[in-house]
Amino acid sequence: GRRILSFLSFAYKGWKLRRKIQRPDALLAYTAPLSVAELGKRLSSYWNIPFFLEIADVWPEVPIGMGIIKRKFLIQWLRNRTREIYQATSHIFTFSPDMKKLVLKEGIAPHKVHTIYNGTTRRLLYETVSKPEKFDQFLVHILYTGTMGLANDVGQLIQAFHLLEKKGHSHLRLDIVGQGNEAEKV
Repeated sequence: GRRILSFLSFAYKGWKLRRKIQRPDALLAYTAPLSVAELGKRLSSYWNIPFFLEIADVWPEVPIGMGIIKRKFLIQWLRNRTREIYQATSHIFTFSPDMKKLVLKEGIAPHKVHTIYNGTTRRLLYETVSKPEKFDQFLVHILYTGTMGLANDVGQLIQAFHLLEKKGHSHLRLDIVGQGNEAEKV
């Protein structure tokens, strides 16, 4: 409950600040949480400027999948809000092809949805995986920065790291920086 109130409070305060901010040329919002995207939609409409959306979490599917949101009327309302936000955008950026597919399932025009890999270079990754001898030529530094909560499941990253270590990949380094309700466990 406190978390939902903090999301709503942020959106309310952001809306109140609109008159003190010089009109920007465009607006980029983020979907973690959905209230930030909703604020972005409202502000872009208020200022009549292009609205770009970066999908960090596919709402409301993540909290539904985690069992946090269970009531059917709330699920439907959130899905409708999400669809309206997507439709109001100039362009949407996702972190993976699977996220893009979920956005496209909402009836969004394909030319508006783009995948930008979050902090990765696919070419380098594929070169490394397809040529294992190259893998030992440099230190692979894995850095996770962000929330350590139930949705993030940072434990999976640690398990993958330990599996690679067991297979003899001693050139790996893993650093985790962040906070959240799973931080102590991580």
